[in-house]
Amino acid sequence: MKRILLVLSLMMIVTPIFGDEKEGGIVGTGVVGSVTGVDQFEVSGMRFGFSSDLELKGLKSLEDLRMGMTLVLSTAPDGNAWQATQLRHLPVLSGPVTGPNEVMGVPVTGDLEDAASVTVDGFWSKTGVVASRISPAPAGLQQVTGVYDADQATVGRVKVQAAPSLSLADGKIFTVTGRFENDLLVAETVETELFMGNAPDLILVEGFFSEPNEKDEVSLNGVAVAAATEGGAIDPATQVRRCALRGRLDFALSDLPANELATIESFCATVLPRE
Repeated sequence: MKRILLVLSLMMIVTPIFGDEKEGGIVGTGVVGSVTGVDQFEVSGMRFGFSSDLELKGLKSLEDLRMGMTLVLSTAPDGNAWQATQLRHLPVLSGPVTGPNEVMGVPVTGDLEDAASVTVDGFWSKTGVVASRISPAPAGLQQVTGVYDADQATVGRVKVQAAPSLSLADGKIFTVTGRFENDLLVAETVETELFMGNAPDLILVEGFFSEPNEKDEVSLNGVAVAAATEGGAIDPATQVRRCALRGRLDFALSDLPANELATIESFCATVLPRE
């Protein structure tokens, strides 16, 4: 019996019991942001390697990566660094140019050039979309990703018509693909998840804060929320990068256990206040 116990004890020392043990009590890390480096891959100012079994969505290969693309990453620790395990290219808008600096009726800050239909990577702001990259849209692709407003029947600021079976829910973020006609995107498919796998607990988010809602809360890129009174640091006109823990941006580091604090200090090093 003593030999069996000894062997089991050694196995527990050598082999982690849970796959996420390196991240302590935090299950999963990820990023919703834009490409800020290609040769040395960076998203929202944070550098990542690539796992050997990296999964891609929205890109055929890593050679298709371009500066300014908006990506959703699932990530994992790699020694003292971090690596992407799943990578999704998720533009904000793809569809027809409907007017000067306007795509599918939405004002776009950026150079639309002379194109009939474009794909816009970037972030929603209170005035429309601030583009980080604009490129020709694939033939026939008409799509929007943003927060659904039930009162206005909009995703982002695109008017959307969707069958009840597609289950759009107020205040949630969706990707809607369909046909844009008569100033309306008629939904054919609706995706309800940003991440390719389970949504991680800890997310580095880039974007603009929304205006306060009826709960006096603001949303950042539709991914996480914070009290609108968060130290007076919220400006809807300023593009920011913040870390969100379990959907909240206003968590207090002093309230966290040591194992979670260590993960946040490593993963969120580029956005944490410096003393």
